[in-house]
Amino acid sequence: GTATGTSDSAAIDAAKALNSDRTGLVHLGAYDYDPDGNYLMYPPPVVAAMIAAGFCGQNPGNAMTNKSLRLRGLERRLRNPTDTDVLLEGGVIPIEETSTGFRVVQSISTWLTNANYNRRELSCGVATDYTVRAVREALKDIIGRKGNPVTMALAKSKTETVLAALAVAEPNGPAVLAGDDANP
Repeated sequence: GTATGTSDSAAIDAAKALNSDRTGLVHLGAYDYDPDGNYLMYPPPVVAAMIAAGFCGQNPGNAMTNKSLRLRGLERRLRNPTDTDVLLEGGVIPIEETSTGFRVVQSISTWLTNANYNRRELSCGVATDYTVRAVREALKDIIGRKGNPVTMALAKSKTETVLAALAVAEPNGPAVLAGDDANP
């Protein structure tokens, strides 16, 4: 999150400076009650932490796009699509007030180098990292073994097992990977 009072153009400049496929940027603060019942404006880093917590409460690969945040108000109101589209194109996560509450418009990264979805949507990066870690963990006992047909077959089998488990649809599995044999 940026500092309170960051303009849209300053937020876009900050996103451009980050330009990371694993980092999201929030530039609006939000109003809510503190534990003592005082109405406060929380700065953008707190709102960014709310979005990060939302990611943590879901299976890897699920986006925060169109998910609600429990807030009482925003630092200022964004117009969709007039303001939100410019922010999205600039790598800033916009939050909008809707008739059903406050929602994340799209959980994008600050990546601006190209429009590849796997780098622009934060949930895709999380799914990729989770998959890599799971495969690496499954193969750790093979590291250092002699490269022979038996070792290669074992590595292939372990990798296929992990990938198949990550592709099991919710609620029976994590649904980290999408697709099947017919729709890779």
